[in-house]
Amino acid sequence: MARVHYAQSWEDPLLLWEIWQRTCPDHVHVVASGGDHALELLQKGLPSVALCDPESNQLGHVEAKLRAPVITRKVLHVASAMVACILPFWLPPAEIVGMAALFAGLLALSKTFKILSSIHDVPRKTWGEVVFPFGIALVTSYVYGLHATPAGEPLWGPFHYTGDEGYFFGMLVLGILDVGAEWGGRIPSPKWPGMQGKSLAGSATFFLLGMGLGWFFGLPLSLTFFVGLGLLAILEAYLAYGLDNLFLPLGGALLYYATTGIPWG
Repeated sequence: MARVHYAQSWEDPLLLWEIWQRTCPDHVHVVASGGDHALELLQKGLPSVALCDPESNQLGHVEAKLRAPVITRKVLHVASAMVACILPFWLPPAEIVGMAALFAGLLALSKTFKILSSIHDVPRKTWGEVVFPFGIALVTSYVYGLHATPAGEPLWGPFHYTGDEGYFFGMLVLGILDVGAEWGGRIPSPKWPGMQGKSLAGSATFFLLGMGLGWFFGLPLSLTFFVGLGLLAILEAYLAYGLDNLFLPLGGALLYYATTGIPWG
């Protein structure tokens, strides 16, 4: 039988966190009266906090409060990946890496001192927004260090490279497939073994979107592509605390070059 702990949302969230660590209930049901404490519990890492309130309007208000930061983060996630896709046309690779490191440092400070709450306040424990720029730096270093070469007059922007398609594929894996997996994960389905939040439906959404992205890039839907995409879906499911933002762009680039038959290094 599932172990459930019931609490009022005005109770001290630190005390509730200690109770959860000591008793390890499967769920925590919080009677809603504002949502801030429930949000704080989720940020500490509780895998499941269910809200209940006899007043439906109050419950809707609290649920909206808990959803708002998640929606903001996802919009910024996709927008940031799109912006990253145009950087190689305007900046040399070294400057992209340097700018990514700078943004990562600023976001780490913001998270530490709780400055940009709309980005950091989400119902789970994550450093995804901080490692996101490092993911850009990692795939930039790989693609432009080993595959891409400057070439000709650009159609737009001051720079133009050949052989850098893997960079754009990797960034779209992060920007589209990763977000799609999260929204697809809301479909009721079994969870991955050992994972509290990631579901098979989310991974299936990731895989299907990846097939569409591969078709868009003209990749052959070969055994290599399907195996590599499946490994990326598993990687996305099992990397916790937002670390998928660090490795998915590089993984997407590796998948692109492996599918096209280009050596990885």
